[in-house]
Amino acid sequence: MSPGWRRMLAALALLGLALAGGVARAAPPQVDRLEPPHWWVGMAEPRLQLLAEGPGLAAAQVRVEGGGLRLERVERTDSPDHLFLHLRIAAGAKPGVSRLVFEN
Repeated sequence: MSPGWRRMLAALALLGLALAGGVARAAPPQVDRLEPPHWWVGMAEPRLQLLAEGPGLAAAQVRVEGGGLRLERVERTDSPDHLFLHLRIAAGAKPGVSRLVFEN
């Protein structure tokens, strides 16, 4: 194989690795566990702390979809796989589903 072909093959291999790395980074964060898994409106204490666990989750951005629930802050620890989510349930919140969205 000529040196020109070797260089072109090496360049294509590097391009393939770069593209594969970009696809891997684009995958959404994976939440393996959320504790406590259930909560409800009308609790005496409107503040709620959740533990989210999953590979590399500490690097994720989090937002809430759905009414009646507000994300007050995200607490990151030394672990790359854990996040503590500090939430507040609104006084007039109605029963229903709120979705926590984890994004890179």
